[in-house]
Amino acid sequence: MRYRTESGGEERWIERIPQGLRFEDREVEADLHWVSAEEVTVELDGKKVRAFARRSDTGWRIQIRGQTFDVGVEDERAVAIRELAGEAGSSSGSRELRAPMPGLVIAVLVEPGQRVEPGDGLVIVEAMKMENELKAEGAGTVSAVSTKPGDTVDRDEVLISFLVEDA
Repeated sequence: MRYRTESGGEERWIERIPQGLRFEDREVEADLHWVSAEEVTVELDGKKVRAFARRSDTGWRIQIRGQTFDVGVEDERAVAIRELAGEAGSSSGSRELRAPMPGLVIAVLVEPGQRVEPGDGLVIVEAMKMENELKAEGAGTVSAVSTKPGDTVDRDEVLISFLVEDA
């Protein structure tokens, strides 16, 4: 799968390959291991670095060696669909709440059609013997609920989908 990434105004295409990653014409051996919900160890061509990463509306916010990078990420299918639909630059559309870590869904606090505001509770997930209430980052309308109490979810699994209007 190929991914379009954007950081600091610079766009790059990255492809996952069996031995690691391909950045344009350069292949590198790559491996990553999640240490916790936000901490990851990344190894590129034998060099290890510890990073902190968390999902944002447009991709990931990554901290490495005291520097913070906002990295937009889209897979090639999403790029093609967005370009065909002419949605470039639109702040309206769909958004997703994804599981920040593997866990067990304890409660779903919303239902399809429900309007939510920033800070509203959406889902409670138990992970590492702690209950984590996942909250709305912005206003919108719940379009789909993809989980239910008792479900086991993986990191980055879609839990709730939203329709978001222009501000």
